[in-house]
Amino acid sequence: MGGTTTGGITVCSTDPTAHPITLAGHVGSILTWQQSTDITNPNSWQDIPSTANQAVYTYTAPLTRTTYYRAIVQSGVCDTAISSVTTIQVVTPASRPNAGSDQYICNNTTATLSAGNISNAASVSWRDINNTSALITSSSTATTTVTNLQVGSNYAFEFTLNGLGTCPATKDTVALFVRPLVTQASIQGPDTVLICGYVRGNGLATYNLIANTTSRSFEKGVW
Repeated sequence: MGGTTTGGITVCSTDPTAHPITLAGHVGSILTWQQSTDITNPNSWQDIPSTANQAVYTYTAPLTRTTYYRAIVQSGVCDTAISSVTTIQVVTPASRPNAGSDQYICNNTTATLSAGNISNAASVSWRDINNTSALITSSSTATTTVTNLQVGSNYAFEFTLNGLGTCPATKDTVALFVRPLVTQASIQGPDTVLICGYVRGNGLATYNLIANTTSRSFEKGVW
């Protein structure tokens, strides 16, 4: 009886951690462990040196391709037996997401967040970095709406790609600036000024036009 191997896992191609594979339920001695990167080809199995009589085998990391492992067992003069196969699936890291450009929103309490460049991810998520009263409609989708924004406030949202297997998460952030309607512009003094008389010199005169000012740093007026 070749026994059963366990320890299959999905790992990142950049993961430096080696994981153990265990053989149990076998009868006889372990002659060797074998590995293959093409389970469909019966001739692809290769003996792994110095693995006789090891019930636990730990592969060398990192792996760059999905690899299959099994053990060869023999009891006395009986024919050799083959254990079950354990798969170490290798996946590539998650892409670097793009949470979108910063948004300037005018007098609105709702906005849309939309992330791109999504690949090799097990799942996605949005979160409000500052834990404000804003409500994310669907935090587990790439595109979602945000409600309950407060006019005059700033927000920061983080988008995360959770990597497959042991691959780390990747993140990006986007800022929202919710602005009120601009202040009504006005000119100080009367709207109409009658100028008459003779100006000496080159015939040119200078007059100052003064508009109202605002306490909002993000508002700028243009003549």
